[in-house]
Amino acid sequence: SESEAVRLYTEAANDGYAPALYVMGVRLDEGRGVPKDARRAVATLEKAIKAKDKTAMNYLGELLLAGRPPDVAQDEARAASLFKQAREARYASAYTNLGRMYLSGRGGLVKNGPRGIQLLKQAAGVGESNALNFLGEMHRDGRHGLSQDREAAVDLFRRAAERKHTTAMRNLAYCYALGHGVVRNEREAVNKMKAAAEAGDAEAMFALGRMYQNGMGATRNVRTAVRWYRSSAKEGYAKAMHQIGLCYREGTGVTEDAREAESWFAKARKAGYFKATTD
Repeated sequence: SESEAVRLYTEAANDGYAPALYVMGVRLDEGRGVPKDARRAVATLEKAIKAKDKTAMNYLGELLLAGRPPDVAQDEARAASLFKQAREARYASAYTNLGRMYLSGRGGLVKNGPRGIQLLKQAAGVGESNALNFLGEMHRDGRHGLSQDREAAVDLFRRAAERKHTTAMRNLAYCYALGHGVVRNEREAVNKMKAAAEAGDAEAMFALGRMYQNGMGATRNVRTAVRWYRSSAKEGYAKAMHQIGLCYREGTGVTEDAREAESWFAKARKAGYFKATTD
């Protein structure tokens, strides 16, 4: 049971077992099986790092890179340092994170495109899905010194998607929808977008809803579209909130309801979707 797992991990963590300290740090950060507590999460992860746990180094680095105000202050320099430690311990995700920091020059690192790409390719070489997807996006758009190569992008997205990377699954779906690097196939685009949506990707849920609403690659079904918009909105995706508002305003897939429409537009505005300010 969940409570038994927490008990066992807590006992092992109290004994100083590094992997258990890492797991409890993550659980405290996510509120999984224990009350959510970012400060205790950081303190627990720090203990795991002292015990040389490379997964904890990378996880805390990601947490500090993003910041979690007011409990966890953003600290890009410390994040870079932790990624370096984890990379030295051969942790693949740390190669990706450090590579991206070199590309942008964050964390006090001198911006170095070639070094960043080298680290990303090293991570991709061992199948690190974030690196595969990010390199795919770089080739798709021709960014950070890589030439635009949509066929290479599709190959990278496919490899990441095979590892259940939901953003890569969505990116691959867009490639099929637009015919970028692959023969355009709207039905295949729907299939791949649905896979990403069912795996929990909020943007994919929204995009799948648009496909059903427009009859792209699937029979037009506005009720199914609204269902996917609701799933996306539940995950906090502001564009989906706005789209539900439009559906209520226009009576698309739901009963027309101006008050309900405005309620959804307000939710979208609160979530930061600027277009909702004009509706």
